[in-house]
Amino acid sequence: MAITHALAMFNVAKTYALGLFTGENAARSVLPFIPRPLRVLLVLLLVLNARSLPFLWHLRVFRPLLYIRLKWLSLSLGSRHTKQAWLDSLSPIAVSPFALRSSYSTWASLDESDYNMHLSNSSYAKVLDMLRLKFALQHFATVFRDGCWIALGSTHLRFIREIPIGAKYEIRMYIGSWDEKWAYIIARYVSKKHSKSSSSSSRGRLQDTADALSSAAFIPSLHTPASPDTPFTSGVNTPNPQLIQSKEEFDALWAEAPGETLHALAINELVFKQGRRTVPPAVTLAAAGCGVDDKAWERAKMLRGESESAKVDADANGVSKDEGGAKVTERETMSALLAGGWRTVPTGERWWEDTLAPFEAERVRRLGVLRRIRDGMECAGGM
Repeated sequence: MAITHALAMFNVAKTYALGLFTGENAARSVLPFIPRPLRVLLVLLLVLNARSLPFLWHLRVFRPLLYIRLKWLSLSLGSRHTKQAWLDSLSPIAVSPFALRSSYSTWASLDESDYNMHLSNSSYAKVLDMLRLKFALQHFATVFRDGCWIALGSTHLRFIREIPIGAKYEIRMYIGSWDEKWAYIIARYVSKKHSKSSSSSSRGRLQDTADALSSAAFIPSLHTPASPDTPFTSGVNTPNPQLIQSKEEFDALWAEAPGETLHALAINELVFKQGRRTVPPAVTLAAAGCGVDDKAWERAKMLRGESESAKVDADANGVSKDEGGAKVTERETMSALLAGGWRTVPTGERWWEDTLAPFEAERVRRLGVLRRIRDGMECAGGM
């Protein structure tokens, strides 16, 4: 019955829509004083610019969030174990921060192109909004539940090669590196090549950046201070790693595949926040699950009140213990840790430092490239 009713409504709507463009039914049109060719042109114009219609941008940006919300609602009647398993699947448990990747495939539509018949410069930033939220929800949904949010500090765009109107392209986003405050997220606008051009031209465009690496200064390894009086830094202490010193080493990190064309490069500087407090990226990455082992993840879940194996002692001090026997008071929650509690954690108990220690050398190597961009912009602001 419902299907029959829906088909009947569809037929009525179709008949009315056709009547808008039929000369015999012009009197039924909502715009009877406009000639039929102009009505057709108006509808065609709306169709070609459909992605710029009201609320379409919001729908494209918040589509990943809508999916997560609907998925959670679909699990509302499920068991607690099912819900927890799905929440864990949103976390990059034991995954390297440099392996976190997201992509967004689209095409250069008419409304996003300019009079030169290629993607408008402003559209690069517009489309990047679609992927930033997707990237955040795919890899940091866990810390969002802890009250964290992400602020965009700046975006540096470099245009390399035009994207012709109607061409398909893909934006790929991943973590470049991080320091005591900023996470540097790289986005690459890439398309498949349609010619037999060599990849050497793509690599040649990076020559200036690679040459600058030979004089790169050492980026100091980072620590999380034990008290608010200590300088604000985050990370782990490691021996001085070897920085990127050659173009070949640089290409191995950044260059595209031989069958692809790099059109533009964007570097986003993101900062993690808990309320108005800045959370070091090292703490946030570990709290999201990057690089953690089962023991560390179990402790993180206990801080969130989600651990099923936590042994709670109903004593007067309200102290509980995880499987490893580490004491965790009821006042120590993940939200409190992210809101500044990480400063007061003793050096030997900072599990996030141990978690990210294997990635410290790579972090420093990449940071030597990315921090130069920020330093250059800050120097330009003083001119």
